[in-house]
Amino acid sequence: MEIMASSNPLTDDEVRRMVEDTEFFESDEESDAESAAFIPSDHETTSEISSESDDSESSNENDDFPLDDVFLERNCYKWSKEASKITRTRAHNLVIRISGNKNEAKNISTSDILSAWELFITEDFLQIILINTNIKINEKKNKYRAPQPSYIKPLDMIELRAFTSLLYLSGIMKSNHENVEGIFANNGTGRDILRGTMSVQRFLFILSCLRFDCATKREARKVNDKLTAIREL
Repeated sequence: MEIMASSNPLTDDEVRRMVEDTEFFESDEESDAESAAFIPSDHETTSEISSESDDSESSNENDDFPLDDVFLERNCYKWSKEASKITRTRAHNLVIRISGNKNEAKNISTSDILSAWELFITEDFLQIILINTNIKINEKKNKYRAPQPSYIKPLDMIELRAFTSLLYLSGIMKSNHENVEGIFANNGTGRDILRGTMSVQRFLFILSCLRFDCATKREARKVNDKLTAIREL
């Protein structure tokens, strides 16, 4: 591109003035550009503040839960690798006592019904009943003239156990409120097992003589003990 020569050449002063003006404009443009580069943006400021806040929270959270001890998710949730110290006892750690026989009952077979029963009604228990019941039987026996009925006789341990079993059976058969002669009847309405164990007369006689203590001294003991009739048991 050819530069056309001016018909009026510039003087030295004019050239120097033009150079100085050009440097001034360039300096202003650079200054404006630099100022524009540092104009604060609301969006950038908010982002920076948010970023700083997130960094602060993140650093605080990292202080509470080291990264080695947590699992990080994309939604910024943190899951601890270890269970909290304050928590319910896990089901597999609960100690539950297994139901079943304990102490002396552990050695008793489930098929040995008599041995299981004797854990509740011991031999000493039955002996107290036997002794005091026979005392009452002898008192009644002296009131009968000879010949005495066959059902009036002393009680032994075998018969006492049989009598106790009949009491259990009457409860199982729901015969507690039935007439005694009715459940011993031999016309098909009674219970054969009761009649096969003892007569109705013998059953009623034992029932009337059944005692748990010595009746001769009971009144004196009642003064200090309201439960004297069963205290020995």
